[in-house]
Amino acid sequence: MNHSCDKFLTDLKAKVVCQGPGHLNDLFYTDVTSDSRQVTAHSLFVAVKGTNFDGHDFLEAAAKVSQLLIVEEENKIPSDFNGWAFKVASTQSVFAQLCSQVYSPGAQKLKFLGVTGTNGKTSTTYMLESLLSHHGQKVGVLGTNNHRLQNTIWESQLTTPGPKVLHQRLQEMYDLGAQYVAMEVSSHALHQGRVDGLQYDVAIFTNLSLDHLDYHKTWQQYYEAKKILFTSRLKNTAISIINGDDEHGFQINPSHGVKYLFGQQKHNDFIFKIIQQDLSGSHVQFSFQNQSYSFFLPIVGVHNVYNVMGALIAAWALGYSLEKLMPATESIRGIPGRLEPVKNNKNLSVFVDYAHTPDALAKVLSLLHDVKKQLAKVPQIITVFGCGGDRDKSKRPLMMQEAQRYSDVVIVTSDNPRTENPKAILQDILQGQVPCGKQLIVHELRQEALQQAVNIAQPGDIILVAGKGHENYQIIGTEKKPFSDQAILKEALHES
Repeated sequence: MNHSCDKFLTDLKAKVVCQGPGHLNDLFYTDVTSDSRQVTAHSLFVAVKGTNFDGHDFLEAAAKVSQLLIVEEENKIPSDFNGWAFKVASTQSVFAQLCSQVYSPGAQKLKFLGVTGTNGKTSTTYMLESLLSHHGQKVGVLGTNNHRLQNTIWESQLTTPGPKVLHQRLQEMYDLGAQYVAMEVSSHALHQGRVDGLQYDVAIFTNLSLDHLDYHKTWQQYYEAKKILFTSRLKNTAISIINGDDEHGFQINPSHGVKYLFGQQKHNDFIFKIIQQDLSGSHVQFSFQNQSYSFFLPIVGVHNVYNVMGALIAAWALGYSLEKLMPATESIRGIPGRLEPVKNNKNLSVFVDYAHTPDALAKVLSLLHDVKKQLAKVPQIITVFGCGGDRDKSKRPLMMQEAQRYSDVVIVTSDNPRTENPKAILQDILQGQVPCGKQLIVHELRQEALQQAVNIAQPGDIILVAGKGHENYQIIGTEKKPFSDQAILKEALHES
């Protein structure tokens, strides 16, 4: 399909800095790319400034094929270029907007639900999918685990994909009949302008805790990136649904639409409390506008009650009555890699969870610790965890402290070491240990750590394996190697 150049000049506030042959009204392009290796004669090449690469460094290669360039720095345009070049303030943002126009024209009719926050994004999108599907809606989901629409599943590489993949996927979902798309929206994606081609009907804020300071550098910068969803990416009629118990969430003032706060504290619009909780799930009651509602969530954990409240309010904001939504919560099932049980005949409670931040690990372990106190025979909690390489180092000792606080036995091991020395990562983690009389074991090899956890566990004990969750690989160096916590645990439990 041909796209006119004169249109994007108006829409994107682009300035002509090189004028080639012909007239602007006659120029067209068939595709948009930021990869010089994919440029064709009818490509519009956008010199995107990324984290690791700057598209301006590849202008010479792109200019040999394409006659249409978009840049931020006009002095980087090759001196012998005889085509058209346009200057914009942000090539990242413009690339996302162009991808929206070129690759997902039909998808603009979809309802977009964006979920941001440190923890709970994946669970909230799963819950949204379940609630809306229960009422006969077709819901596309884009997130950490995968991209999917009912039985159609695409592999996911990033929590929020780059603009071109994002909009191609949205169009595929639209063509397959999707009515809604629930998206995890990461701080990286917001900061890098990956979603600048979208405006959201509903935006959910789950929480903010320590993570990604290797990229954002400071708490404030991390927080400001999260806020972009609410300050720049909302439709005029949008509904913002915010965890009001989170001090950062409470301070968010959306640019458009209506805001609802939820949580356990009295200042919220939706106020919930857990009436009863065990390993089978949570009985919850909440109030809104002097009305009381109750439901059962067959997933354990107060953090999951926060997640389902965000999803419930979102579904209500889309027009579904709270009375009809209450029974639908019972159809919500466990999320892969989120406190996922590993069945066994050893009378052990074994869970795999994606918790990879101090806050997430504390929430999961606190829950298991509370459950432990309710049991007649007091079990041990055995926690296995590690920290990813080439990622925020500041959280490593803090995760050690949380593990020691709630566990009887802590086994420290590798996560995805990537290009870091695994031993150096372990040493960073161990800096957080405190004398507490609890057993501490260190196994650099994750498989050995999982086997050790099973070997020392006694009937009735609880094993938590944290950090990798749904992942079926381990990244060592730059290579992804097959590795599944669930599969290794099943084998170890069968053999023990």
